[in-house]
Amino acid sequence: MDPIGASSSQPKPPNLLTARQVADLLQWNPYTVMKKAEKGDLPGFKLGREWRFKQVDIEAWIEAKKNGK
Repeated sequence: MDPIGASSSQPKPPNLLTARQVADLLQWNPYTVMKKAEKGDLPGFKLGREWRFKQVDIEAWIEAKKNGK
């Protein structure tokens, strides 16, 4: 029996990163992260007034850049 609140049939929610966390990961300025996201050069979305980034999307973006795409 699963513990309360833990169900194996529910997908795990994505890890969301802030612009500052992505900036730290990429060693960029947070302003650069937000500007690239606004232009569509970096995968992200606005949640209210704040930018958020799915960790898996950022990891895939990094891999694509490493492979010259």
